[in-house]
Amino acid sequence: MSHFIVWFWGLGLWKCWCWTQFQLKYLKMLVKCKSCIPNVMVFGELCVYPIELAIKFRMLNFWCSIVTGKQSKVSCILYKLMFRMHNDGVLHSNWLLSIQRVLKELGMSHLWLSQNVYSYSSFNNIVKRYLQDTGKVK
Repeated sequence: MSHFIVWFWGLGLWKCWCWTQFQLKYLKMLVKCKSCIPNVMVFGELCVYPIELAIKFRMLNFWCSIVTGKQSKVSCILYKLMFRMHNDGVLHSNWLLSIQRVLKELGMSHLWLSQNVYSYSSFNNIVKRYLQDTGKVK
């Protein structure tokens, strides 16, 4: 599935709403089932999650690595500056809005407000579990 993510990022379609539709068409064609088969059945039968969940997971991993990284790194310093400018209304960042939205969807908006993640590995495990749980519900 990671080759799909690379392909989408390479084409600049990372904001496209049709990820899941494209993935479903591909999977249904692969399994040779009718298009009327429920999407949940296709994902469940193949033990695959919608591609948007993998993208959200990677976005949050990257955000967490910046937040928990060394405070002296250039990426951390630039992130803090960008975050402050975004909160002050000087800068509009779609990436920051996406991170905030995904954290809110997962019920972790407190992490956005505090900008403090204690453990990179535990955060990743929790996020992965939450995303997989929400993927099963859809």
